[in-house]
Amino acid sequence: MRKITLLFFATLFLPWVAFSQTQLVIEVTTDNYPDETYWVVYGLNHTVIKQSGTLLKQTTHRDTLALTSENCFYWTIYDKYSDGMSSSGGGDYKLYLDGALVAQCEDPNFGDSISVYNLGAACTANDAALLYVDMLYYLSKEPQNISVGLLNMGDGPITSIEGFYKVNGVAGATKTISGLNIPVGGLVTIQHPDVFNFETAGVYSIEFTLTRVNGFEDAATVNNIALKEVEVVDGMVRKNMVEMVTSAYCPSCPEANAQVESVLFANPGTFSIAKYLPSWWGDLKYVPGNDQRIDMYNVGGAPFLFLNGSLITYWPTFTEETYENYLGEVTGLKIGINSYMEGDSIFATVTIDAKETLTGSFSLRGVVVQYLCHENTKGSDYYYPAYGYLPNPEGIQLTNFVEGETYTFDIAGSIKDYPLETGSLQDMIVTFYVQNNEDRTILQSENIKLSYTSVEPVFSFNIENGAAGVDTAGLKLVATSNRNLFNTDGRPINNINDHIVFKKDAITGAAVPFTASIDSVALKVTIKPIYGWTTGSTYYVVFKDFATLDGLTLENDTLVFTTLPYISVHEQTAELVEVYPTIVSNVIHIQSQKTVTVDVCNSLGQVVMQVGQVNGHYVLPVNKLSKGFYFLKVQDTVQKQVVKFLKQ
Repeated sequence: MRKITLLFFATLFLPWVAFSQTQLVIEVTTDNYPDETYWVVYGLNHTVIKQSGTLLKQTTHRDTLALTSENCFYWTIYDKYSDGMSSSGGGDYKLYLDGALVAQCEDPNFGDSISVYNLGAACTANDAALLYVDMLYYLSKEPQNISVGLLNMGDGPITSIEGFYKVNGVAGATKTISGLNIPVGGLVTIQHPDVFNFETAGVYSIEFTLTRVNGFEDAATVNNIALKEVEVVDGMVRKNMVEMVTSAYCPSCPEANAQVESVLFANPGTFSIAKYLPSWWGDLKYVPGNDQRIDMYNVGGAPFLFLNGSLITYWPTFTEETYENYLGEVTGLKIGINSYMEGDSIFATVTIDAKETLTGSFSLRGVVVQYLCHENTKGSDYYYPAYGYLPNPEGIQLTNFVEGETYTFDIAGSIKDYPLETGSLQDMIVTFYVQNNEDRTILQSENIKLSYTSVEPVFSFNIENGAAGVDTAGLKLVATSNRNLFNTDGRPINNINDHIVFKKDAITGAAVPFTASIDSVALKVTIKPIYGWTTGSTYYVVFKDFATLDGLTLENDTLVFTTLPYISVHEQTAELVEVYPTIVSNVIHIQSQKTVTVDVCNSLGQVVMQVGQVNGHYVLPVNKLSKGFYFLKVQDTVQKQVVKFLKQ
């Protein structure tokens, strides 16, 4: 009986020890675009445990997974379009762990992904997973940063870590990296404080080990080491410059785009890229300068692919295997970029370090691209469309590079004249590259994502063709914005009259009939009153209901001005004074035959200088006036005269 009893308990107990399981139920209800959505269950070392199968439109899918309880898992749901499952009322998801609801969808528009962590009994409070060593395979023979991708798999934020790296088995010092704030599920790149100087070319083994998290030992050691092999070359490694001619109206372009992107995305950090949409097909995202770049390569269609200035004769042959032939190529130049964006303006400091002497004719060119463009002409997405050129499509012309010299360029430009889309300002990348003007070879490129600072939109006002005292036929009010402006819902402005209020005597006063026009990017508004314009009156022009692409609004920006209390120069029959010159830098000469009173007014009719009485020859100093148009208001006891002059 004892033998039977022991056998009975052993039969029940041993399988429980070996196969103790946790049941995870995943319930996902899709929206109208299920092909954009998929989910993955990951283990401690970021290995894929399970991935979703085919998902159907507006359908609830239920998957049950048996997971070993001695492990720790997390679940991530992805959306390729970066708008979650927000179409047609939105999708939903629920996660059950051993029958208990542990997570559910709170917002269907979760962006490109959302994750649920700590699924399993083996999850610990302070757990960080090292996913990869963040270094390119080919490196230049110079000091290099040792960085890793770190994922917070614990149950709270990570504020500090400790770790060390080994190069070919030789360990460096263990260092504490503090001042972190990595949320649960946060994936960041962590850089060890000590750089490693690769003094000789060759193949090296890099190993990064994590020892402590938040001051505590990381008990889940299975994911605490990341490894990578790198090859150090003699000289500077060239970052490949990829250029494509593509279009929304080209039948084979979507396939070509996908082919090129799949190859490049498999080799991050090895390339810069710009896509040029030509003018001849009417692409929505065409920008001035694209055709000039296309003409330089002497192509008249799409798709065309250029790598470092050379044509790839047939884009389907551009595979990962062929791209490997371009990796690790050595060049004599190194490019550094420090750049940022304020509103629609871009500022960059570019340095070129010459590692060898190069003779010939070169150009430093800059191009601004959007990482991912959604609002294309035919609704398809584009990665890396060109949005502008710095400082211009021709670039900065250079002659010769001398070994050991550093060349520095301060470059500024703007993309406010180009067809941007909502949210695009935070999604811009700037690339600079050096090209040989003779054989078109691109020697080196570099790119960075632009840091963005928002700038409040404002209007600046100017009255052209006269001042407020000139009669109606000569008045034209021009308002220029410092930002691209749209309707508050992000749509282009089609009827500018809906955004302007023109009143007399008060904002609530009588309406002044007017005509108005707006340029294609809402930067300049021109207004002309039709009738009802009188002297000695105050007018109010109010601009309202404008918005920028980054969500800032411009409401009730108001210009107030008063017309001069006398008739315009066009209606006068006699002159009181002779004035010369009318284009002036320092002084104006006034010649009068009798006593007159003289004032200087700006273009809004405001008195900026009270000259007083003048009789005979008078020299009026105007050197302290700002540049622009001004008016001499001259009068005696019976008549008035207005003389316009330009201060340079």
